[in-house]
Amino acid sequence: MTALVVVVVIITTAMASRLIQDSFVDLQNYHLRNERAAIERSLDTFLQIYDENKNEIVDYIKNVEHDDSSKNFMSAIRFLRHFKSHYRELQSEDLDDRKTLMSEVIGLMASILQAVMNVKHLDRYLQVYMREIFLGNELRSCLNEGALHSAGDFFVYNFPKLFIGEKIIKGNWFTRESAQEKAEIDLSCVERECYDMVIGYFVKLYDNNLKASFGSATYGLAVMKLRE
Repeated sequence: MTALVVVVVIITTAMASRLIQDSFVDLQNYHLRNERAAIERSLDTFLQIYDENKNEIVDYIKNVEHDDSSKNFMSAIRFLRHFKSHYRELQSEDLDDRKTLMSEVIGLMASILQAVMNVKHLDRYLQVYMREIFLGNELRSCLNEGALHSAGDFFVYNFPKLFIGEKIIKGNWFTRESAQEKAEIDLSCVERECYDMVIGYFVKLYDNNLKASFGSATYGLAVMKLRE
């Protein structure tokens, strides 16, 4: 019986969809819009989550007992906070590098929220409202949401390992070449403790900062399902 369980886990992981930002970020639409404002609005979510829970997140990342996907999940949130605080677009000289970087950042934000919604089995209707709450309605137009849904509950998300490294976010720190080495978040391997912590962060952010702006019954229902 034990051997059979192991085989099933291996097969499930092997069949999981592997996503990168190109899988669901609509880069053309992204560049036709005021994308910087949309990204800044979305990054505020991760800045507040990290700043309000910094010690717990850092302790989790440093704990050697946690698996790599779980630590990468938390490290991605930390990166998004640092990116919001330290990135200055004009310091990056290459336009194509800037476009790729923005696409990677959008993809990472969307994949983190998608992972949270998947583990709570939110239906597609409620997922729309969750994106509006935490990413903003403007950024939704930069996403191919159907591709996120079709990936299944436990996809594997690949993003630049540079994002969770030690390099300072300054000047030409990001290039398409330096971003070739990938880190991954296998959603089937992320620990339930990690999911529960991050879900709690989103709920607390809504309760403390966003409820006044998204106070309708439908938005409240979406967050209630996340809370359950």
